[in-house]
Order: sequence, then C-alpha cells, then structure tokens
Amino acid sequence: MKTLYLIRHSETDANIKGNIDNTGPYMCGSTNVHLSENGIEMCKKFDIDILKDVEEIYISELNRTKE
Repeated sequence: MKTLYLIRHSETDANIKGNIDNTGPYMCGSTNVHLSENGIEMCKKFDIDILKDVEEIYISELNRTKE
C-alpha cells in the first residue's frame, strides 16, 4: 500500500498582511509570493526524514514551494 503525503507551504508575507488588515488570512492562489521570515523558520523545523522513502515528489513552480 502506498502512502500519500500532502504538505503545504508555510506562512507568507501575504498571509500576514491579511491578518494585519483584519480580513483574515490572505490566500495567495497562483500569485508568486515568498515565504515570510517566520515561514522560513517553520520550514527549518520540518522533519525531512519522514520523506526518506518517498518515491516521487510533485511541487508547484511558485517561489514559496521551493523556499
């Protein structure tokens, strides 16, 4: 049996702006935004070892998925 992992990018500056404006989190969609400083720190804490047996990885071409 295969296992499917769905991993979303972490916080972006656009997400933060939506919260500051009291409009809720801003969903970026296909807008090519970068991760926030906090988002980068969140990625550093991700346990990459859970992916050691992964056979295939598919990612978006957007900046925030590669950072």
